[in-house]
Amino acid sequence: MIARSEVPLLIIHADDLGISAGVNRAIFDAHARGLITSASLLMGGACIDDALKTLKSNSSLDVGVHLCLHDELPVAPPDKISSLVDKTGRLRPLGQVIKGIVTGQVKPAHIEAEYRAQVQRAIENGVRITHFDSHCHLHAFPPVVGAVAKVAKQFGIGWLRKPQAVRVSDYAGAPLRRYALSSTITACSLVSFGFIARGFHSPDRFIGLVHSGCGDTQWISESLRTLVAGSINELMVHPGDGSDHGGGREDNHGSWQRKAEYDVLLSDDLRAQIDDRKIRLVSYADLGKANDTL
Repeated sequence: MIARSEVPLLIIHADDLGISAGVNRAIFDAHARGLITSASLLMGGACIDDALKTLKSNSSLDVGVHLCLHDELPVAPPDKISSLVDKTGRLRPLGQVIKGIVTGQVKPAHIEAEYRAQVQRAIENGVRITHFDSHCHLHAFPPVVGAVAKVAKQFGIGWLRKPQAVRVSDYAGAPLRRYALSSTITACSLVSFGFIARGFHSPDRFIGLVHSGCGDTQWISESLRTLVAGSINELMVHPGDGSDHGGGREDNHGSWQRKAEYDVLLSDDLRAQIDDRKIRLVSYADLGKANDTL
């Protein structure tokens, strides 16, 4: 672990690297401008090859794996993970996968096999993985986090995102539809990390669960004001450059909302707030260095 700092430490983390060309461009651009410090690869994403290629010339971007069980293309052979895929060989939709996990129809061995294949593919492409998180935070659920823990130990990954919203301020200004979902994920995560995934490291606070897909200037500004000196925090964002098709104003994680988050990240106001509050931007790679420089 790292020595505690006298200022707040903040990871600005972008999910979904590899999901689309517009998302890829936005993440790499925001990193080049000094805002995004970390991202996670969606290994079954439609534009993962582009992301992996661009990473080779962006080695300063800290990278994890955005473990995925739904909607995208699988990395493991479909016949080896039959409980996770549909007749076309694609990972099933989110609702079907969650139902299968809850009822036991999705086999833990298949979850583990798909996650292992995703990590292995990243490594084979020269990626230095520093952490894991998951698409739609499915690793918050006890039946899933066990597989994540096994794969993490196999590959020597010590840092896992802890998707929890435990402060009242986390819910302020968020759409009401996000309250029940975020509370459920938080409750499951508390159980999973309290009993199953013990021993892994996570930032002290995860910011963005309740506001996922609907981040704006006011919310990010209010969140920065709540950071405590000496704490390690992760702010999750989903930027895109607006070039992808689909997604209106009410579509969480759609192209319009991703462009809105991208604009916030590039604003002079955000950089000024970070500087004024003496917030230090770090990455998961920094957290893994056992030294006194942070």
